[in-house]
Order: sequence, then C-alpha cells, then structure tokens
Amino acid sequence: MFKTTARIIKKDLLQRGIYSFVLECDLIAKVAKPGQFVNIFIEGFTLRRPISICEIFENSFRIVFSVVGKGTSKMAKWEVGKNVDVVGPLGNGFKKIDSNEKLLIVGGGIGTPPLLELAKRARSARVIIGFKTKDLVILEQDFLKHGETIVCTDDGTYSQKGLVTKFLLESIKSDDFTRIAACGPKPMLKEISKIAKNFKIFCEISMEERMACGVGACLGCQCIIYKEGKKQSAHVCKDGPVFRAWEVFLKKKKWKLKLRALDSKTHSLQRQALLDMAGNMKSFTLCRIWVEFLLKGQQTRPEWEICRQESQKLQWAC
Repeated sequence: MFKTTARIIKKDLLQRGIYSFVLECDLIAKVAKPGQFVNIFIEGFTLRRPISICEIFENSFRIVFSVVGKGTSKMAKWEVGKNVDVVGPLGNGFKKIDSNEKLLIVGGGIGTPPLLELAKRARSARVIIGFKTKDLVILEQDFLKHGETIVCTDDGTYSQKGLVTKFLLESIKSDDFTRIAACGPKPMLKEISKIAKNFKIFCEISMEERMACGVGACLGCQCIIYKEGKKQSAHVCKDGPVFRAWEVFLKKKKWKLKLRALDSKTHSLQRQALLDMAGNMKSFTLCRIWVEFLLKGQQTRPEWEICRQESQKLQWAC
C-alpha cells in the first residue's frame, strides 16, 4: 500500500455519468492485483472515494466510476494532466488463476469494471455482463478483446434480454467451468452464490460497500462472514473486497434508530439523543442511518425535517 500521487494521462466518457481514467503511477501499477482498489482524495471532502482498479498496465492503471454524488461529480471534472492524491492498492483481490482453470466471469452494472483485469489474465474464460438498459452498457469491446462475452440487459434494449443469472445457468449446463468470479449488486451476488453452491463450483465475489479509511480502522464497511461455522465480523476494505462466496452473509443492511419524543418542543433533546445513539453504533460513520421519530401523536413536519437533516449528517454520502 502506498500513499502517492498519480497523474491522469487519459480520460474517456463511457456513458452518461460514467467515466474512465488512466492514472500514471509506477508504485501502484507494479504491485496491484485484479479485484483491488484505490482510495482517492478529492479537494473539499473529508473522506476519500474508493474506486476499483479496472485495468493494470506497465506504469499505469485504469479506473471506471459512476457519478453518484458531489464527490464523484467533482472527480468527473478532472482533466488529463491533473495530479491525484491516491492510496493503494488496497484490499484482497481475486485468487491467482491456475493454468487449467476455466472461468465464468459475471458482472452487473458498475460492478463490471473490477473484472476486466481478471478476464485479461485468464487463459480460458467466458464473460457475462448485465445492465439495466442500453444506455448503461460499458466495457463490452474491452472484454471482447480477451474472449467470449455475453451482454444482457434487463429490458432487452441491447443485445440479449434477461438477468446474468439466466445466462450463468445456461453456461454451467453447457460447458465444464471450474470457477466463477462475480461483482455487482448484492441480490445478484446472492443468487450467483446459490448457483455456485448447487453446482459445487468454486466462486469468489467482490463486494461493494461505503468506505472511509480503506484499511479496516473506521468500521464503516463491516460485513458478516462465516468462519469455522460461526458468524464473524469482517471489513470489506481489509478482508475483502473479494471473498469466497460461501463465506459471506449476504443480507441487505438497514439501520433504523427509534426515538420517542415527548412533544414537538424538545427538538434539541431529540437531536442530542440521536447523536448519542448513533455514537454507540460501531459503524455509524458511513452506514446509511434511517431515523424514525415515534411521537405520541401524529408525526409533524418539523420533527421529520430534523430527522432527515441529522440522518444526512451521519450518512456521509458520496
């Protein structure tokens, strides 16, 4: 892991709101592995933005990101020649590919980029990438350079219609694949994990979580894994983002804090109680915190507005 400066040497717009940067940096390029990520500093923001490494070259690496908030919006305005403060490579990547392995690589949406370098290094692989609609399809030509690639969309507006799991099942039944690697939304990863388990195929999944430090210190990206038959806490940034599929407890996380206010005149007490409760949650730093005020009577607009404002302060969204 290095804290260094990387210079943008190439910028491309892949789709509306989806950008590709190639960053020149010898230190990171020489040691990075498929599935790892970098933490990027953006001026004016406290938290760095974790971005997966898409491709690795001799003296540079590529990242692909989607604009989802103020931080990534500012990143999208960066131009070629800009020096970027970067920490990386971080996390654990995909297992090294054996020469006799036959891979199925499955990506969903913006979870597709971390799989490109893996596809480049595979001797025998089939790639399945899925997107909601035609306007979100990315990296098709990049994957095609390295082997057979199936593209599907949920609404059928481009290529084949259907979910990636449909084509995953068809591929498993038609050929002798020995390994699956996947990255995308949690529901997709959950279904892929089930399929891999049913067919007894080794499977790795790359998870995406909100992160702050990137080294496992802030507890902001906690997840639950199974180890030695017991549930244990792990960190996506340090222990992942790549895990063996059967290790991870894939359940949608929803934090909800409940306060009972005495009346509408206790706004300051409500605020302090909210902060105290959030402070006691190990992972409040980055997790989405949805706060529900339970009043004796009907919820009134002032209380709900305070609730919304406080949850946004604690959420630290991208």
